[in-house]
Amino acid sequence: MVYSLSIIFKFQKKKTQYMQFMTKNTSVDDIPIGYNNMFISNTSNIKFIGLVITNSLSWKDHITQLTPKLCKACYVLTCIRPFMSQDTLKSVYHSYFHSLISYGIILWGNSSNSLHVFQLQKRAIRIITGTRPRDSCRGLFKKLGILPLVSVYTLYFAIHCVQ
Repeated sequence: MVYSLSIIFKFQKKKTQYMQFMTKNTSVDDIPIGYNNMFISNTSNIKFIGLVITNSLSWKDHITQLTPKLCKACYVLTCIRPFMSQDTLKSVYHSYFHSLISYGIILWGNSSNSLHVFQLQKRAIRIITGTRPRDSCRGLFKKLGILPLVSVYTLYFAIHCVQ
């Protein structure tokens, strides 16, 4: 029985990592953390419940992994647009695109890199309404009743953090 526990620990050890948080301009030496002469490795970023967290708490890596998913959502909207009504496209937007951008937005929504997500959101709105790529989206957001990314961030922040 003891033998099987050590095998489980070795298997889990490969998955276990630790992270030291620091500012972008500083570096910290690795801390040797281990058990029975097996050491846990240090990492600079990790995926935790769907959010990519870096040791400098920059959300660039998370947004970099989020943008291809949002591009796929835009592609889906483009493919089904000729066959669906605007209300159905709006439902697809909420179920696919909006669910992706709303997950963890309280953490990454105020990042400078969130501009890329907002640009993709405007692309999705233009696809739903059938407007040209350079047309303004301000009136389109109001017409569809969809909140822009900054407003979604503000809403979620107000709901979850202000009490």
